[in-house]
Amino acid sequence: MDDGELRVSVAPDVAIRRIEGALNQKVKRVLGLKVDREYVGVVEGRRFEVWDRTRHAVHMLGTISGDRGGSRIALESALTRRARFFIGLFLVVLAALVVAMSLPADRAPSTITPIAGVAAVVAAIATFYAAARLQRSALRRFVQRVLEDVPGR
Repeated sequence: MDDGELRVSVAPDVAIRRIEGALNQKVKRVLGLKVDREYVGVVEGRRFEVWDRTRHAVHMLGTISGDRGGSRIALESALTRRARFFIGLFLVVLAALVVAMSLPADRAPSTITPIAGVAAVVAAIATFYAAARLQRSALRRFVQRVLEDVPGR
């Protein structure tokens, strides 16, 4: 999913070094508890991938290219294969439960049960979507924060 682009007035090599330096840092702790998010990732050439260690379903992919007077950073978010698999599995199991609950046992089927089941599936999809949007915005803010003292264009 396209997350736009950032433009900064430093060379692409400088921008990629700053991102590489901000990744895989030890997280701040207070009394043994993490107080900050821990961002990890990989850098290959002028491409990078960043994700939150604890909320790793969404990854931010970035490509840095040279532009007149600086760099252009194209950002794109992606859902991991593992996350897609487990979300699909969860929704299939939830749908199977809805169907099983709406089948008559010894009595006539209730109309409330399928409605409640559909509402549960819709609520699950909405929850996953909201969590993915939060992860995307947090990853974008991380990249922006790494380059925030670099003048934009």
